[in-house]
Amino acid sequence: MVMLNIFPISNLSPIDPKTISTLFAVGGVVGTVIAVILSKKLKKRVPVIKICTLIFSVTAVFMLRAKSGFLASVLAFSMGVLMYVPLTSFVTIPQELPGMNPARLTQIMSIYWAVVYLLETIAFYFVGVLIDKFSYQTGLYFAVILSFSFFIGSFFLPETSEYKNN
Repeated sequence: MVMLNIFPISNLSPIDPKTISTLFAVGGVVGTVIAVILSKKLKKRVPVIKICTLIFSVTAVFMLRAKSGFLASVLAFSMGVLMYVPLTSFVTIPQELPGMNPARLTQIMSIYWAVVYLLETIAFYFVGVLIDKFSYQTGLYFAVILSFSFFIGSFFLPETSEYKNN
């Protein structure tokens, strides 16, 4: 979300910020299509999440350092793709757990999204503080560091392919 909201106003991009936001959003649409295809073809969910979240965070570092307009465009599109490819796998995991029913799924996802949005709000606040006290670059690098938390969290997710065959 920082890439869509804060990066465009930071003047750190070598191309028009609106172009960055548009490429990121278009990449997200492409990523969603890829995610649906992958979720039907792959049995394992967690590797998709691990790979995409790691590459996303590394790509974000390069995005902040990009001096070429072409490179920034490719990276913005790639980040959009990489942000959305793991989402289908991620939201499918709770549905595939043994003993899952609609009521339990609703509770799990409601709690998850409530906690995530709370943490995101806190993170945005601290990104803003860093921008105000230091610079946009400092705040954005902090956001990139936070993006690695999704990769780290992927190591705690259950692999549901083990349950599907039973």
